[in-house]
Amino acid sequence: MFGSSAGESPQKFFLGGNSQLTIFSDTQTEGQDDYGYYADRILDIENSGILEDVYFSEYVFPIRGALYRERVGKNVAIVNLEFRFPFVNYVDVGFPAPIRFGNIFGHLFLDIGAAWDNNDELSDSFIIQNKYGLSDPKSSAIIKTFGIGAKIFTPWALMRIDTAWDIYPSGGYSKPQYIISFGYDW
Repeated sequence: MFGSSAGESPQKFFLGGNSQLTIFSDTQTEGQDDYGYYADRILDIENSGILEDVYFSEYVFPIRGALYRERVGKNVAIVNLEFRFPFVNYVDVGFPAPIRFGNIFGHLFLDIGAAWDNNDELSDSFIIQNKYGLSDPKSSAIIKTFGIGAKIFTPWALMRIDTAWDIYPSGGYSKPQYIISFGYDW
């Protein structure tokens, strides 16, 4: 998907996170543990336009393993690749208690996205470091994650259990990030 906003007051795109109701997430940014689901920039009370940004912006999902609003810009591009496979078709256990469950699917995924205001952000890591307060000298407007997960159909909603890793611009990757969420299948 690609999106762009133009004009005197262009709309912002917030890239990162998961569109599902997330009940647990253990994440990292640049190797540092995060304490929540959102990038600190969303809580910037000194920004007088923060309410306009949040209200008139478009959230772009999913980048599983990334924080909500990890990248922001008037241009956005995202690619999600997912390989789905049957994991457990049906299990019927009689002892010690009757238990029946099935339709558990596995998936491997790769999520890549970028949000930027001007094209210099795509090639100049110094601009990205200043914009987001990052310390990695190879910081990029592009964020990448990969992982593995399972989808379990419950009577209420689809439950997703994902394990994701951030791919750092310098070539390494984060510790495993575990995400449990409820929502719909896409």
